[in-house]
Amino acid sequence: MEPDERRKLERILELVEHNHSRVDKLYRAMQWGRIFTFIYWVLLIGIAVGAFYFIQPYIEQLGDFYNGFKGTIENAQGYFGGGETEVVEE
Repeated sequence: MEPDERRKLERILELVEHNHSRVDKLYRAMQWGRIFTFIYWVLLIGIAVGAFYFIQPYIEQLGDFYNGFKGTIENAQGYFGGGETEVVEE
């Protein structure tokens, strides 16, 4: 093997090793990105479920209040003539 060819092969070997180390770093970064994305979604869904769990009694109270208010309005309409209006045709 000639010295020039040997230098070229050594240079190619250096470039291949350098590229390999960069590919390894990219692969590692990709794996960490997947892990952090998974953790992000687990936390997001967990917070949403937890918030619903803690807010649910207030939502039920609001629904009960609305149903009571609706019943009061219906009673008032019944008291004042049912809330119906007459249409007079001429």
